[in-house]
Amino acid sequence: MDSPIDANETPGSPEMAREIARFRASLSASRSAAQLKLFDYLAERSSDARAPKEIEIAHAVFGNE
Repeated sequence: MDSPIDANETPGSPEMAREIARFRASLSASRSAAQLKLFDYLAERSSDARAPKEIEIAHAVFGNE
């Protein structure tokens, strides 16, 4: 990508939100709905102090399929 994330940007900052939205838009054309849902979930959780566990991701993104 042409604008790397600045080390001074915090996960909840407006700059980070713009970068996430820009990156997601570039993914939208070539990714499945499940991949976009995974990206959205991880982007949303990026401001959490604790990383999500794999099982939390699986349930949130893929449900009980």
